Amino acid sequence: MKLQLEGVKSNRAALGARVKIDLTTPQGPRSIHRTVTTGGSFWGNPFRIEVGLGQATAVQRIDVYWPVTGGTQVFTNAGLDSAYRIREDSDHLYPVALKTFRFRDPTNAAHVYSHP
Repeated sequence: MKLQLEGVKSNRAALGARVKIDLTTPQGPRSIHRTVTTGGSFWGNPFRIEVGLGQATAVQRIDVYWPVTGGTQVFTNAGLDSAYRIREDSDHLYPVALKTFRFRDPTNAAHVYSHP
C-alpha cells in the first residue's frame, strides 16, 4: 500500500503526520504504524509512505493523525495493493494510478518498479 499525504493546515509535505493501518490477516488482527519523515539525507525521499501488508486479507481502517491541528482522519474503504492520496481537509481517499516500469537484469529476471 502506498499513501501520499498532503497537509493543508499542517505542512504540505505532511512531515510528522502519523498513520496507523489496521489489517485482517490469517493470524488475526494486525496494526502497522508509520510516520512521514524526510527518510534520508538531502531530502532524498518522496515523502510517500510505502507499507508491505504481508499476508493481509483486508484493510479494516486507516487513521491519519495530523501534527499541527491534532486532528485525526479515519478511512474504512481502502483496498489491498493500492495507492492513495490523502488531503488533510478531505474525508476521501483519492486513488493514484502508478506507472509500471519493467527492467531486465543480465540473468533476464524481470524487475518491476511502480512510480506515480
